[in-house]
Amino acid sequence: MQNDVQRPFYLVSLSKLAILFFATQGAFALVWFFLHWQAQNTTQAKKVLSAPRAIFSVFFVGDLCKRLRQEQLKQGVDYIWSPLRLSFVFVSAYTAEFAIALGIHEQMLSTGWQYLALVLNLLEFYVLYQFQLVANRVMGDPFGKANSIITPINILWIGFGLVMWINLLRVWLGDTPSP
Repeated sequence: MQNDVQRPFYLVSLSKLAILFFATQGAFALVWFFLHWQAQNTTQAKKVLSAPRAIFSVFFVGDLCKRLRQEQLKQGVDYIWSPLRLSFVFVSAYTAEFAIALGIHEQMLSTGWQYLALVLNLLEFYVLYQFQLVANRVMGDPFGKANSIITPINILWIGFGLVMWINLLRVWLGDTPSP
């Protein structure tokens, strides 16, 4: 868990981020974005609405990346990354994954397309992972040790994810792909 120090970004170990992201099929990204925007609110004079920015992260990921880049330059942390590239990858993967989910729901695509959606989910994780690498360095804790322990609330998220995975496997193993 993070201590009471005000940080401009959410601090988390990369292994904990990976566990929570993959355990929930990427649903943890919603919380991850919310926590980053909440951290911004603790250190910035101009407050933002964290929940809407997390829910509509596809529209605000660029702004969050820009803010991290500005903080990185201010802190003088040397780490090469491209906020524009990360934003583009996230928006592209998110949009394609959404289109696939909509196509499956409307029965325009077979459930087999969910395999591609999982690959796109990996691209979304790539963005979160790369962003977190920089955020942790900017905050002086490159390994995120201050928030590396799985907490009871994390276990609830993992339980939620387990239900999601069981449901997905039930769909995959029970449905025959449509033409």
